[in-house]
Amino acid sequence: MNENNPNNPGWRDAANKKWDAASQRAQEMKEQAAEFAHRGRDPYPDPPGKAGQMKYGCQPYDEEPTNYLVTLEYDLANSYYWSGNFCQDFVFFVCQWHPLIGIFASHPYHPWTKLERLKMFVTSTALTMVPAIAISKWVENNMPEDAEAAKKWTRLLLTLILVTLPDVIIGVVLYQLSIATTRCPLCSCGLWQCLHKFCSNCSLIIALACLAVSYWQLKDHPNEALEALEPLYMGKLYSLGTWFPIWFLLPCVGYLLVWRGERAAVNNTNNQPAAE
Repeated sequence: MNENNPNNPGWRDAANKKWDAASQRAQEMKEQAAEFAHRGRDPYPDPPGKAGQMKYGCQPYDEEPTNYLVTLEYDLANSYYWSGNFCQDFVFFVCQWHPLIGIFASHPYHPWTKLERLKMFVTSTALTMVPAIAISKWVENNMPEDAEAAKKWTRLLLTLILVTLPDVIIGVVLYQLSIATTRCPLCSCGLWQCLHKFCSNCSLIIALACLAVSYWQLKDHPNEALEALEPLYMGKLYSLGTWFPIWFLLPCVGYLLVWRGERAAVNNTNNQPAAE
């Protein structure tokens, strides 16, 4: 008799066994998913607590932060309050977020790795090289030779608009792509990682193309290469220098407001009565 026939006396027992096996597999998968969801999300060991995680450059850990690695990566990408000391936390903030200083001094476990920061710096420099050379060439060819003051201010204005501003925007976009996995669990999947690498490699290819265009621009430039590239390196200096006041005072995500908000949240948590 067919064992799948409901009239078979052993059919109910076989169905119950299959149901129990399926329920057991579902429970195991649920437990594995729960373990995966909480893996690396333990709180910081106390002592030293969150302040003990303030590392710079290649400074090593005595013990690898495996149990709280996800927590650490999330805080490195989003949190400003670490030690409770305003100046010390600002120095740490600069080391994690500044586009140039972070290449050398960022935390060893920061999700925005030093290699990605270097690639971003090279990419943004190459992408802004074309408009920088175009600015210097246009100023030299279209403005009177004796109008030095007008040349200076025109070069400055165009540099801020066409070099510094795009450089800042490119840096912010690439940074957000690099830390997306700390804010969106879906971005931890392999598909997102492949997409991220694809976009990163495409940006490098575009940067190489920009370098080729820049070389062609320099061939018929009226000035020497160093003078022709003045808007480029000045634009980078403006970008790196204005980073400090902008990210210190910026609304919503600036250091001053966010640090004070996190401090208030920590103080409120510490002042709450312990649960009985």
